[in-house]
Amino acid sequence: MGVAWRMPQRDWRTWQVMIQAYGECGDVRRAELAFASARQERSLTNAMFHAYALNGHLDKAKTAFDSMAYKDVVAWTAMLTAYAQKGHTPDMKLVFDEMPEKNIVSWNAVVAAYTQNEELELGIQAFSRIPKWSVPSCNVILQAYAERRQLSEAVDTFHGMPERDVVSWTALLMIYAQSKLLEEAKRTFLLMPWRTVISWTGMVSAYAHHGILSEARQAFEAMPWKNLVSWNVVLEAYARNVWGCREALALFHAMNLEGMVPDEASFTSILAACAHIGVVSEACGYLRLMNEYSDLRPARGHYNCIVDLLGRTGELAAAEEVIAAMPVPPDAVSWRSLLGACRNHGDSDRGGRAAARVVELDDEDTAVYSLLSELIWQGDREGEKLGLDRDREITGIMFLVT
Repeated sequence: MGVAWRMPQRDWRTWQVMIQAYGECGDVRRAELAFASARQERSLTNAMFHAYALNGHLDKAKTAFDSMAYKDVVAWTAMLTAYAQKGHTPDMKLVFDEMPEKNIVSWNAVVAAYTQNEELELGIQAFSRIPKWSVPSCNVILQAYAERRQLSEAVDTFHGMPERDVVSWTALLMIYAQSKLLEEAKRTFLLMPWRTVISWTGMVSAYAHHGILSEARQAFEAMPWKNLVSWNVVLEAYARNVWGCREALALFHAMNLEGMVPDEASFTSILAACAHIGVVSEACGYLRLMNEYSDLRPARGHYNCIVDLLGRTGELAAAEEVIAAMPVPPDAVSWRSLLGACRNHGDSDRGGRAAARVVELDDEDTAVYSLLSELIWQGDREGEKLGLDRDREITGIMFLVT
């Protein structure tokens, strides 16, 4: 854009291109500067409106929209889409109802907005009013059903479509995979006229959900290309299986050798694998590695994996220290993990503290009482001190956690 600013003369088309470019790059401030410098507000208001709408500046977008002498269907659709992206579906509906002319893009935008904002019924109502369905229209509803795991509705929508594209086929495959319907997923995959990386990943996921690691790995290795999601799916599959945890560590290293940069999900899987096989030094190494990436920092879930690992290996004091030193507040999962470890290793003092924190953070968690009951009934000194019997068990538990 520096070239445009250095031009000795700029006509309204140049200013329009500049405003549009800044808007598409998310630089609203420079778009406003170009708009003010042009001094041709009437002819460039449309471009400035689109910059505001594209970047979610709703009040400014609405002001610019209202000042436009002529609004075409693109402008109307941009205004309703801006409201939709911010979750303002009532305002979106008002704009949509006022539109003098609607096309398939505006209809699809409304249907997508409702489904993405958890208003599926309104999305279905809007979908039913579309004068002529298109493949993208059907895909929006199909994907909404798939995301909500409404299997029968998704299947009916798919088979009722006059035409289907790769998005349609992939949505059907994914819902079969999520529903653990392996044979249906395999049949859909084989029937697909085209396959994308998402389709292949869905098939890997389908095998993984069934615990068939050999088939998941075979599908993964057969993929013509892989992305980070693909790696994470197969990594998680191995990390969940106690017999596959060592292979998860090998996969993580292979992933790095392939030049794939891991994300938070990758590290969650690898730390969970470390916890399952009890390798403390390796887990600490992965946590340090995570800190070496400029855009990654361990989150609560990663620290919870370390707590779980230390608890499994009997390092209960260290596990409690990790909880206390977390850079983010621990949650009920953190303390519940420690409580479970205390139950397994017979540490009723620490278990009582952990149980108290679980109840403090999640007073509807009834499992804590069962865990603490088992700890007390192991015959530790807390149980002896309270003299618990079956009738007084709950009373004693409540004493420990309050």
